[in-house]
Amino acid sequence: STDLFHNFGSFGPSIEKPGPDSFLTENPLVLLKSGRIANKVPWMAGVNENEGFVILGKMLQFFSSLELMKDDVWDNLLQHMIFYNKTLWPEVASAVKNKFFGNKLP
Repeated sequence: STDLFHNFGSFGPSIEKPGPDSFLTENPLVLLKSGRIANKVPWMAGVNENEGFVILGKMLQFFSSLELMKDDVWDNLLQHMIFYNKTLWPEVASAVKNKFFGNKLP
């Protein structure tokens, strides 16, 4: 089911057991609301080349390669792996599939 894709690429904080080297021992939202953590922390974000392979590797555990290439599954998968205009999802997904797989699929 394509429901597996929903929030598949989301990573949340890892809460650790309290100890001398622990960094985060409680839910960050609880810490923010209670004032025990600063809410003016600088934001840092980044991307890595080929980071979509993390998601694709997991997807391949659930679907055969041919199952992934079905238009409805492919469209849904690709929208979670790359960012593009929602109104163009079908066209972009089709163009990417054709570029890399051509007519080699049923």
